[in-house]
Amino acid sequence: MRNIMKSYRIGVCLLLLSVLLPTSCIKDNYPAGEKASVTMTFTTRVQSDAPSVDGSVPLLDNEQMKTLRVIVARKSGEILFNVKYDIDVNETFKKITFSELTTNKNGEKFDFYAIANEEAFLDAGESLEGKEINLTELKARVINKNFNSPALSQLPQAAYQEIEVKPGENNEATMQLLFPVAKINLSFVNTTGSKQHISEVKLQNGTPNGAKLFYDGNMPTSVDKTGMNITFDDFALNAGGENTSCVRYVYPGETDQQYVITAKWNGKEYTLPLAVDLTNLARGSQYNVTITLIGGDLTVSCKVQDWEETSHEVQLSDKGEFEVGVVNAYPFSWDDDKKAIATQYGEGAGAADRYATLTLRMTTPLGVTWQAHLDNPAFEFVGESAGVGVGTDAGKEEGVVTLKIRPVNTYDATQERRTANLYVTLGTKPNEHALFVDHSSWTELCTSDGVNIPIVQVSSTEGDNIWSQTAP
Repeated sequence: MRNIMKSYRIGVCLLLLSVLLPTSCIKDNYPAGEKASVTMTFTTRVQSDAPSVDGSVPLLDNEQMKTLRVIVARKSGEILFNVKYDIDVNETFKKITFSELTTNKNGEKFDFYAIANEEAFLDAGESLEGKEINLTELKARVINKNFNSPALSQLPQAAYQEIEVKPGENNEATMQLLFPVAKINLSFVNTTGSKQHISEVKLQNGTPNGAKLFYDGNMPTSVDKTGMNITFDDFALNAGGENTSCVRYVYPGETDQQYVITAKWNGKEYTLPLAVDLTNLARGSQYNVTITLIGGDLTVSCKVQDWEETSHEVQLSDKGEFEVGVVNAYPFSWDDDKKAIATQYGEGAGAADRYATLTLRMTTPLGVTWQAHLDNPAFEFVGESAGVGVGTDAGKEEGVVTLKIRPVNTYDATQERRTANLYVTLGTKPNEHALFVDHSSWTELCTSDGVNIPIVQVSSTEGDNIWSQTAP
């Protein structure tokens, strides 16, 4: 199912109209204290239960603009206007005219603040009325309310803009009110043909616990990056395959960790990345995440359309389709019955010619990360060791990762021969080894199960024998 994310926002258009000068005035020589009027038109989307093309409702009732406060102030902090209006359910715009606005003869910059639904974040007994409020504190205001408790709590919106008003000119500017949170619309679709139950659904490891009311591009220092836990309702899914959804709001900000949803189904825990390397949810953006139950797998799509109209799609399951390429992987036998891919310790020019080297590419599931591992710290990767599913339509070279494996220390004949297993895990099942070697390559890569490729350290003498025989 392809859900399209709506960047839900309220457009604010301001038409700044100056009073006309008398014809007797000298050109470009306006008197001090020139009077001007400012007409501001605030537009909002119509509240509607009618779904969009993708089946989603544009704005929920708690996301509608119910009240609007506008504050106009000089750069000195002097408040000229502070007015609040109720917005009718069927009202699609609000036009406000501020008359008798005095500017100097060269024009003047004014600060405009617009706040919708202030009751959503104000503390008990707190008010924004009057001309004595502290605008410095208001502009830096950090809100920490959990808008998911209770679910679908009223959301505020806000915008700030500095606007220059010049006498004798028609001044025009546009403001954009933004929600201080991102929206996750999580849906489950059941196509298994029987009733299913999904439990323990949550955003893993926590999310930011606050954000600035007026967006300035920075995360407040007082905010804990992982201080709020976001949990979803359990999902009881009927056999009919209908879409069952749940909405949660998340404060924006860089968390230094990939956003993933964890869920339990049929006794198994699933880890579902929202999108590749997604560590920051943008305020004012809606993330439509659809998880489809198909047989024993989960297929997930995440659609995002933010201000740059970027989209991500992720198909998730705990089974990957891999392509393994042999670059420098030669079997070595010892003790009559043991065999593994050889690698030799070395540094400097030419050393990499004797590192065990393979290429690995995962086509599906699209967008899911994978990680290669070695189960013995006596070996290490030289260079990259992780990738992401690129899909079946990607170019042949897209998503190819070269795995170079070498021993950490020189060969020691007095010690037991060092060996390791190369294995791979998926981001959706980080605790399980994935089947990544096709059965046709088991013998060539010395694997008996397609899950582990054995690696062995050889001496320089053994290496000479191996690589001299294979050299062209």
